[in-house]
Amino acid sequence: MLQLHICRVSASIPTGNRSRRVSFFLPAYSAAESALASPIGLPIGRSPIVSRAGSGIWLPRPVLDAFLTFPSQRSCYSGWSADSSRAAGTGSDCRHEESTNVQTACRISPLLDTPGDELELPYAPAPWVLKQCARTGIVFLANPPAYEALSEDFAYELTFKKESAARKQAEPVRYAFSTALKRLRGRVLKRNKTLHLLRGLIEASESGSINVLDIGCGWGELLENLLHSLPARVAGRCIPHGIEISRKLAGLSDAKLRRLRGRCIHASAQDGIREFNDRYFDVIVMASYLEHEANPLPVLEGCRDRLKSDGSILIKVPNFACLNRKLRGAKWCGFRWPDHVNYFTPVTLQAMLEKAGLEIVRMTVLDRNPLSDNMYAVARRR
Repeated sequence: MLQLHICRVSASIPTGNRSRRVSFFLPAYSAAESALASPIGLPIGRSPIVSRAGSGIWLPRPVLDAFLTFPSQRSCYSGWSADSSRAAGTGSDCRHEESTNVQTACRISPLLDTPGDELELPYAPAPWVLKQCARTGIVFLANPPAYEALSEDFAYELTFKKESAARKQAEPVRYAFSTALKRLRGRVLKRNKTLHLLRGLIEASESGSINVLDIGCGWGELLENLLHSLPARVAGRCIPHGIEISRKLAGLSDAKLRRLRGRCIHASAQDGIREFNDRYFDVIVMASYLEHEANPLPVLEGCRDRLKSDGSILIKVPNFACLNRKLRGAKWCGFRWPDHVNYFTPVTLQAMLEKAGLEIVRMTVLDRNPLSDNMYAVARRR
């Protein structure tokens, strides 16, 4: 049985050239350490930043966010001024402010072939336009940057740096605490669900040569960690491939993957996937990628054709249906302007995969946990 406690949380907050340590109190749940897979919230365990006697502490993410959100902080991130007075529109209504000098594309719902009724949502700062398809429910950016801009001007490493700086300035307490939790999970608890699921798929493969593709591979860190974590007998059969639209990151990934007998292609996913033969891959990874893709359906169809008959696609995306998004509103960490262009729920992700000729073979309750900002799925050819 779970019990509610009050725990003291401390964090270092940067103030100019110095750091100031602040403490505050939050509700927490006590639970046995054997319950680390429980869907209640984020397991902290015996953390140096949480002090309470007991065998473990659970701090549900929505509770943290509710306590770390201050009424005075209402502006959107990314330095754009928010415009919340937009009315409902259709797919033909794509606005663009010339003063931003941003080359944009005009999109309709990625689940429809023709324009349909759409509701404009108030989360996006100008000039970006966020809409929800009335027929399918999928949420999408109607005027994303063109592919050409994603290679350099809106490359991931640039937008990520800008977004992080904006969040740190807007909510320094929450940013410091969130960063500490991420470090704890990665370094102390050794929790990396994407890597864990990927390893399971690789180790289950019976192929003599296991071809793995990471779309939107960034720095190539996931594939590098994968091969270093696999048993030698499996790693020796694994050949890593990557596709990355950022010119700088593609070069860094290619250097890493070539040392591991693989390569990285600098291209959009839609173009890069055509570089490979049909039925070539055992596993394709889309970890924090599909939310960036303006043309998700043709990319998924291309991946389907290049999967072996028993191959799998591993997907990780932000969960628009999570409780944290409902609590945080425009400050939800899943919003990234303008490089997140699709916002999936378990229902719309399944609809997208089925439309591409794929079927979900794994999406457990924990994989789509509404207390988590992200969700996971494994799909195969139908």
